[in-house]
Amino acid sequence: MTRRHKKEYEEFLCASGYSETFPKKHARILLNVKFGKILSLSVENFKEPNKKQHLYNEFDSYFGNCLSDWNDWSFPDVLIKLFVSYNVDVGMRKKILFELSKVDEWRPEVGFWIFRNWGDC
Repeated sequence: MTRRHKKEYEEFLCASGYSETFPKKHARILLNVKFGKILSLSVENFKEPNKKQHLYNEFDSYFGNCLSDWNDWSFPDVLIKLFVSYNVDVGMRKKILFELSKVDEWRPEVGFWIFRNWGDC
């Protein structure tokens, strides 16, 4: 991947409303799931968990920095957890990938796929 491409991906993500990023160690993935289907999802920065407690009223499931083995999880681990463990509608795929782009360590990996599939939007 060239420097020019990385810049294009970054500009596209920022223009799409995904300019905020944070380290994986602070990431928590919040979900609403009904009958095994993801209805909504948000990736949030839980560096200061006391400021995010209200999100537990909006979402019924979560995983992330609260797990003792979270540091060992890779980007493919998260994709498998989401796309194999749950039913994901086509429209929700885009939302999931954009939300995962908020995590610093995953942004370069997911940026290419987002740009490739939705860069002309």
